Amino acid sequence: MILKKILYPCLLAASLFLSQCATYRLESLQSDKGLVDSPEPPLLRRIEPASLSSYRYKAMDYGIAPWFRFKSMAVSLTFDDGTLDQYLLAFPELEKKNIKATFFVVTEPRDDGYWLDFEERRTLFSWDQARKMAVSGHEIGSHSKTHAHLFGNGSFVEEELRESRAKIDREIRSRRCVSFGWPFWKSNDESRSLARRYYICARAGGPDPGRYALKNGGFMTPNPYDIYQINGMGILSREQFDTWASIGDRIADKSGWAVINLHGIDDGLIDQQSLGWKPLSIDSFKNLLDHVEKSNRWIAPFGRVSRYIHERQAANIRLISVETDSVILSLADNLDDEIFDQALTVKLRLSETWKNTEVHQNGQLMWSEMREEGFLLFDAFPDGGPIVIRRVDPRLRE
Repeated sequence: MILKKILYPCLLAASLFLSQCATYRLESLQSDKGLVDSPEPPLLRRIEPASLSSYRYKAMDYGIAPWFRFKSMAVSLTFDDGTLDQYLLAFPELEKKNIKATFFVVTEPRDDGYWLDFEERRTLFSWDQARKMAVSGHEIGSHSKTHAHLFGNGSFVEEELRESRAKIDREIRSRRCVSFGWPFWKSNDESRSLARRYYICARAGGPDPGRYALKNGGFMTPNPYDIYQINGMGILSREQFDTWASIGDRIADKSGWAVINLHGIDDGLIDQQSLGWKPLSIDSFKNLLDHVEKSNRWIAPFGRVSRYIHERQAANIRLISVETDSVILSLADNLDDEIFDQALTVKLRLSETWKNTEVHQNGQLMWSEMREEGFLLFDAFPDGGPIVIRRVDPRLRE
């Protein structure tokens, strides 16, 4: 009776992927002898809903959010090359709004403090400055060793990929380098295959808004067709920002992932050698931050969003036990936990009697929120230990 009263309103199963939708009904769980003591508890297959209130998924009782905490879309700001203006101008503005970005750096010339970008000498921010940004929560990714075209010579491409990551890992000890930005936005099948040996994701893209939807898979959805060719939108002028704003709205309509690519930031006072390529004015940059900061968007570094995608696609959730006032689940993705350490957001339909709940994992109180739609939302780390959902009597807190 306990199983019937609790599981039926709480848990139905759905497919691991949208293409494999299938229910795992209560009767299957009830017929599983030794449910609690089973060495291999039943697998609860999941869905990837377009949104929490999507009509198509209202009948489903269980799912993993397409984006962290069921935000309507993901947004990542990325900067290329690692020029000094990014540290002096962009970094402070990002900190004011608590927006964390990704800085793809060229590694070999950084020890010298400058980089010869063809005939232009560009001053770079230092490793000490990169460490300061990383400690603050920004991501330092690789933009290769020398900013060369990375296709054609396989051994050369692999050296650029391998040694640039190794250099960043030596200099930035607080976070492993996991993401890559293709120089000139260009790659091929061979270079992308090599990138898989060293990174979990890579950004492509380009500066032409008119061709954005025609390149690299077009608008990025929660399930990119190639996570080593993520389509970024280069913004190199005020006019391109205006065009991108409309593209960003179209990405939002698809609950997608907007990846913005910037180079220089110019306040009219900074030394010209410290400027990155095709700088955006500081006022336009502030307007851009205001635009992406719209409500209900998950703004996170490129590698952080990529972690979420990898984990969500690999995650399995199993039912461990059910009691009158608690449900215990496990969440696993079988990925390297030293790299894949992003919490996933889960939704679970609960009856009215479960209105007051707490979620714990590994002794830690996790973020959770009950929605009017009858869903409990909560965060959990894959491979982070049992997830314990407890019904709480609010009178005990008085």
